[in-house]
Amino acid sequence: MIVTDNPLLAGVFGKLKNIIVKQYKDKTVITGAPDMSAWFPDA
Repeated sequence: MIVTDNPLLAGVFGKLKNIIVKQYKDKTVITGAPDMSAWFPDA
């Protein structure tokens, strides 16, 4: 979800549980954290 005119999210970024808030220029992007349960590191 892209948010442009919400004063509550102005300048906010980071992670809260499984919600990630990112800032790109004048837009705020709210995404879910990726499911990494099936990921295995290379040996």
